[in-house]
Amino acid sequence: MQSDSPLTVMLIDDCEIDNMIHQRNIRKTKLPCDVMVEETADQALQALRERLTNEDSLPSFIFLDLNLPGTNGWEFVEELASLFSDSSRLFPKVIMLTTSMNPLERQRAEDHPLIYSFANKPLKPEGFTSYFLGL
Repeated sequence: MQSDSPLTVMLIDDCEIDNMIHQRNIRKTKLPCDVMVEETADQALQALRERLTNEDSLPSFIFLDLNLPGTNGWEFVEELASLFSDSSRLFPKVIMLTTSMNPLERQRAEDHPLIYSFANKPLKPEGFTSYFLGL
């Protein structure tokens, strides 16, 4: 991450409270971040399509709720892959977030080539810092 330009981060979660907590925790990292918030996978995909013309505005990280209404987290990742398939742009690091304790979901995420990480919600400031600094 370059210190002179903010990191672009996308939060995708249908829970307004989780989005507020994660925005606050990102601010607590004290790292320069532009945060995009979308409540559905479809809204997020539309926002990403609109930003494909400007590489700088694409998120470096996407924090994705697993259980979304409509298009779920797994379906979003497949759609995201098709969005970036014709692009030379760097694929965002997708961190799948959940409150689920289902070990099968965790294993599926760990085995998925496009999922960077899997974490339980809410993510603490230290968790965001660790991802942003590559720790």
